[in-house]
Amino acid sequence: MPWRTIGQLILPGNSSRTATLVGPRLLLTAAHCLTDDGVTLIMPEVFYAGNDDQGYIASANVFAAEFAPDYSP
Repeated sequence: MPWRTIGQLILPGNSSRTATLVGPRLLLTAAHCLTDDGVTLIMPEVFYAGNDDQGYIASANVFAAEFAPDYSP
């Protein structure tokens, strides 16, 4: 802790962003990481927890994503 809760969020096309596990099934990342135009959500695919040069501790498929209600690009 806390490094194993930080990891790599994989988006379509194999691009990636950083995300942090903040609950048993909840990730937090910056809203601008999940959109190109400020409106359309780019659905993440996989989260790799504790990702480093030797690999990762665990992985999970992402099944839902949303912007914070007050997000404004």
